[in-house]
Amino acid sequence: MRFAILKKWKQFGRDEKGVTLVEYGVGVMLAVLVFGLFGAVLAPEINGAFIEAGTSMPGTSQTFTLPTW
Repeated sequence: MRFAILKKWKQFGRDEKGVTLVEYGVGVMLAVLVFGLFGAVLAPEINGAFIEAGTSMPGTSQTFTLPTW
């Protein structure tokens, strides 16, 4: 029993499938972080563009505003 556990532990240490999963997880996390930061930085400019487009259309009186955090 003891040797079986040690054998499985050594196999687990050599298995690289989990490493690939961790690398993908880190990549996804970085992508979400980068796009989230760009979205937060560009939000006022995008909001201004939508407001400008909405007010330039005839017959529209409502404007779109993003909530402030």
